[in-house]
Amino acid sequence: MKAKQTNGREHAPGGLVDVIMEIGQERANILAAMKAALVRGDDEEALERARELTGLPVKTRPTNFPTPR
Repeated sequence: MKAKQTNGREHAPGGLVDVIMEIGQERANILAAMKAALVRGDDEEALERARELTGLPVKTRPTNFPTPR
């Protein structure tokens, strides 16, 4: 079995647990960003992070769209 490339990192075939742990950490970071957005009342950002977690396309904000406060 060949080593696989994930996020720019090479993992040995037996490193499946490492890859799973890395994915889990990335998801935890996204959840933390979503929670922070909800706390500060930024519903658009929270929705973007929820879309990212579920694999739905993340819609980008227009550059002239004001950021919620």
